[in-house]
Amino acid sequence: MARLTLFLFSMLVCIALAQPRFQIGSAQLLEQSVVGGNPIQIRINLVSPAQASGQIPVTSNRPDLCQTVPMTIQTGQSQLDFIVPTHPVEKETSILISVGEYGNIRDLQVQLQPDTPPVSQLLLPPRMIGGDTGTVVVVLERPATRASKLSLQGSPNLTLPASLTVPAGVRQFEAPFSTRAVRQPTQATLSTSGARAVSAQTQLLPPVEVAGLQFTPDPIEGGQNCQVTLSLTAPAPAPARVRISAPAHLKVPAEVLVVEGSATAVFSLTSSTTRAAQKSLVEASTPAGRKSGSLTVEPTSSLFALETVQYYLMASAREGWLEVDESGQKWRVKPTGPARLGALGPFGYSASVPAQGQLQGASTPQSLTLVFQLSGSKTTWKVTGVTLKHP
Repeated sequence: MARLTLFLFSMLVCIALAQPRFQIGSAQLLEQSVVGGNPIQIRINLVSPAQASGQIPVTSNRPDLCQTVPMTIQTGQSQLDFIVPTHPVEKETSILISVGEYGNIRDLQVQLQPDTPPVSQLLLPPRMIGGDTGTVVVVLERPATRASKLSLQGSPNLTLPASLTVPAGVRQFEAPFSTRAVRQPTQATLSTSGARAVSAQTQLLPPVEVAGLQFTPDPIEGGQNCQVTLSLTAPAPAPARVRISAPAHLKVPAEVLVVEGSATAVFSLTSSTTRAAQKSLVEASTPAGRKSGSLTVEPTSSLFALETVQYYLMASAREGWLEVDESGQKWRVKPTGPARLGALGPFGYSASVPAQGQLQGASTPQSLTLVFQLSGSKTTWKVTGVTLKHP
């Protein structure tokens, strides 16, 4: 009988010891979704105020991502807020946090988000010419807290970088991509990965064909520019990029955009100065083919006009000095800098040369400007007059 009584007493003690010291009535997450690296905030409510201080166990199914430690509760306390530190994650990850002792455990499910906010929308042009490049607008659910990386997947006819940089503090940004040429209308798709996949589509159309190039004016003088009209065989069904190439002495854009619904586009061409006339080919190309146009560039007359001034100074100056008669007064003038060409007037060019001058019989030199008047055309010029310009 004594043994039975002792056994029952021992059982009652064990049952009493097995009872949790703190009865948890509820546990809740203050945020259901947390960016990895930020703390998880948890609030618990006890059924009744704590009779004594102690600790409540806190555990996680991912200790590699959550640093859980027991939380301390004080006598008389019935509610407690505490945090669980986390580590950054590369993709959305589900974490289970358990609070309490055996028989009175509350489980909390929380989603750890990567530093890169989820993509809410991808915006692509409704249609494009296959083979052209474009940009996709990436819209995020929230601004990025810091610069991070994002991966997008494209269909076989659409290519973009393996990873994109998401700028800090923005909710949307643009990313470049390229497409492949197609022979018939084809759908191209761009999408994100993960449980909340977002996708967008664009229609790829066959390439446009260039009909020709027209130059206005033609010919042009070296150093001048002209307008080039690019024509297609038909209006562009979508914005179309046409690649432009030309010899090194002609400056042209790398490509020209023909707007949707138009069959022409105009761009500027600038030529370098030249001493000899030359015919140059400008080429416009698309995946459908290429066309070229011929432009004549004539000698740069200003080059020869400046040379005429230099030759005149060499031939007329004596020991570096040039004699100039101004209203009956004779000046000895020495050039101190290079000649600069003025505007082309009705009778030719004017050129100015900085100089030091001294009036005959005077002892003090003065800063002057030699002004030359030239007449002629193209490669043939002559000096028709020399005057002095005083400060």
